[in-house]
Amino acid sequence: KRAALSEPLFSQEDTMTKRPIVAFLYDFDKTLCTTDMEDYAFIPSLGYTPSEFWAKANGFGYENKMDGLLAYMYTMIRECAAQGIRLDRDYLVRSGEAIELFPGVREWFARITAYGADLGVDVEHYVISSGLREIIEGSGIAHEFKQIYACEFYYDESGLAAWPKLDVNFTNKTQFVYRINKGILDIARDKELNDSMPDDSKRVPFTNMVYVGDGLSDVPCMKMMRAYGGQAVAVYQKSNRAGVEKLLQDGRVDFIFPADYREGTEFVRAMAAVAGTPPKKGRRILPTPCAMSSWSAWKGSLFMRAADAPHSRLSIMPRAAMVTTGEMRSESISRLRLPRCRRSERRSVRGMSPTTASSSRPSTAARAVAAMMPISEPGIFAPHFSARRA
Repeated sequence: KRAALSEPLFSQEDTMTKRPIVAFLYDFDKTLCTTDMEDYAFIPSLGYTPSEFWAKANGFGYENKMDGLLAYMYTMIRECAAQGIRLDRDYLVRSGEAIELFPGVREWFARITAYGADLGVDVEHYVISSGLREIIEGSGIAHEFKQIYACEFYYDESGLAAWPKLDVNFTNKTQFVYRINKGILDIARDKELNDSMPDDSKRVPFTNMVYVGDGLSDVPCMKMMRAYGGQAVAVYQKSNRAGVEKLLQDGRVDFIFPADYREGTEFVRAMAAVAGTPPKKGRRILPTPCAMSSWSAWKGSLFMRAADAPHSRLSIMPRAAMVTTGEMRSESISRLRLPRCRRSERRSVRGMSPTTASSSRPSTAARAVAAMMPISEPGIFAPHFSARRA
């Protein structure tokens, strides 16, 4: 189940002095790693199972009508004090070394950043997480992020965690999206964040943002992306696939993918930016890649103009991912119907949704495109079809 997109993913004024910036914003727990980051090492060090610790923390928050994240941070301080464990920054950073990342995560950042650079685009990565910054710093990938927004402790003069310095709960995650949008990354600069700023002065337009999450805690940011022209993506494991599919059904996200960041996977092919032909007036448009891996997602997409066909192996559209329509009879094209695909083909990646192709007479456009190549080698621009039910 994939949602097909029909609008350009990234657009920004392309001048000689300013390159477009694309920002990937990630949740962390169950998005980049397999479970809650505290579960790997910190909670076992207290002698609890994850379910026991979270029941204790959540129960304390419920009884005292506390924010759930403040409740778990308080429980961490209290339990460490009770057991004589020194809760300092180093202890939490070491806990992060046990984090199990999803396949391909370590290589993903450099790969997509280099791909963007080849297209003249600066790709940046950010974390917006309700987990702990200190644990993320120990994960081995902290250096990949331009900024990490996550819960964090204030440490007293002896170096012990004494107070929550930052609480990133589900709804206030959105303030950090605004910070990235305006380029005001310092959380102490509240006044500048709230000052009015012309849209053309904002560092990263919302339309150049992709938010990647995994569940209900990400919904405020996902809805924000969809409202302002960015893209919302959810990744899933077998254990939470049903919940992620419901996000798609409810219109909360644009894409859902297995949580696999290795080269060649659905996520990587769909997220790789695809360079289009820059229109006039110096405006660069990067059309949206679309992983159409279901009958319902790809049956409605007819064609895309030749100039938008990508040619990078990172893209979703090299020859291996193109659609072979078979013999196309003019009468079936005129009715906007292509031959039915074999059942075995229905789960393969089908191509891209139209990004800039449009026509007031779609049947005429379809006949015209049918006279051209329905498939191409990498590097050769050509129209690409996805089948419709015959």
